[in-house]
Amino acid sequence: MTDEDPKTLVAAESELHEAVQVLGGTVPNPMFYMCFLPITAVPDLPITDVGNVDYVTLKIFDPITELISE
Repeated sequence: MTDEDPKTLVAAESELHEAVQVLGGTVPNPMFYMCFLPITAVPDLPITDVGNVDYVTLKIFDPITELISE
C-alpha cells in the first residue's frame, strides 16, 4: 500500500527493476520477491520486524555479518 500516485509507483518499480539488472540479477519481478519474502510462514526465509530469523535454530541473524565473518 502506498500514498503515491500510480505513475510515481510505476516509475519507482521500473527503477528497481533496472537496478537489479545492472547488478546482474536475473529475478524477473523484484517487487514480487520483496513483497513475498517478509511472510514469516515461508520456511528458512522469514524477514520480520526484528530482522532475519533462522527458523531451524530460532535465532535472529544478520546475513551481511554472517557472510563477512565466514
